[in-house]
Amino acid sequence: MQSNTSNTVIIADNGTQNSSRVLVVEDNLANQNYLFALLDSWNIPYDLANNGLEALSFVERRDYVMIFMDIRMPVMDGYEATRAIRRLDQNHNRNIPIVALTASTLVDQKEKAFAAGMNYYVSKPYSPNDLEIVLSKFNIFEKVNSSTPSSFQFSDQLDHDFLQEFYQDDLGRAELMFDVFLKIIDEEVSQLEKFMDDQNWEAFSSQAHKIKPNFQMVGLPVLSQKMKSYESAKSDVDLRKMITLEFQDRKSDFFAAKEKVMTELDRIKKFNSL
Repeated sequence: MQSNTSNTVIIADNGTQNSSRVLVVEDNLANQNYLFALLDSWNIPYDLANNGLEALSFVERRDYVMIFMDIRMPVMDGYEATRAIRRLDQNHNRNIPIVALTASTLVDQKEKAFAAGMNYYVSKPYSPNDLEIVLSKFNIFEKVNSSTPSSFQFSDQLDHDFLQEFYQDDLGRAELMFDVFLKIIDEEVSQLEKFMDDQNWEAFSSQAHKIKPNFQMVGLPVLSQKMKSYESAKSDVDLRKMITLEFQDRKSDFFAAKEKVMTELDRIKKFNSL
C-alpha cells in the first residue's frame, strides 16, 4: 500500500492495476483494515477517504465503480456526501453504486440512506460473504482466493461461531484485526470515558457507536451490545446516570475481555507461523 497526502486528501492505494477501483469512505481504523484486507485478497483496487469531504475530492478526480460509504463521520457524514455526489454534473461517479456501511440496524436509518441516494445497505460488522454479495450484485466481484484452508478453531472464551464465520479460513486477516484492535482500543475507551466525565453525551453516544463493531470483530458480543445500549445516552437522562454509576465496572469487564483477545492473538500468531 502506498500513501501520500495532497491538501486534505489521503490516498490509500493498494497498487492493484485494473478498472474496478472502489472508494472506501470510513474513519474507523479497524474497519478500514478489515475492508482493505478483503479487497486486497480479491484483487480489487481502492482509495481511502476519512470523511465525506475527502470523498468529494476523490470523486472529482478519479472514476470508481463503487463507493463504500460510512454513515457517521466527522466533517461531513455519509448522507451529506452521498447527496453531494448525486448532484455532481457531468461526472461518472454521479450514478455509480454507493453502499452504506453502518453499525445501526434501525429501519429508519436504512430508509434515510436510500433517500440520500445510496443503493445498498450493509450492517457492521459484516462478513466476507456479505461483501461478496454486494460486489457480485453490481458485477464487480472477481475473487482471488489467496487464503489457505486451516484447521484452526477459535477459542470458546470468545464468540467462537461468529469468528469462524467472520474470518472463515483467513487467519492472516484475523491476526491483523486482532492486532489492530489491541493497538487502538485503549485510546478509544479512554475517549469514551473522557466524554462521560465531560458530560458530553452526544460525543459519548457517537463514540459508543463508532467502537461497537470493534468489539464484535474480535468476538466480544457482550461489550458490543453494551456500546449499543450506550448510543442512547444523548437522549436518555436515566441511562446517563446508570452509565456514570457502572462505568468503572464496565472498564473492569473490558480489561478482562482484552486479556482474552491478547491470548487469542498469541494462538493465531503461533498457528500462522507453523
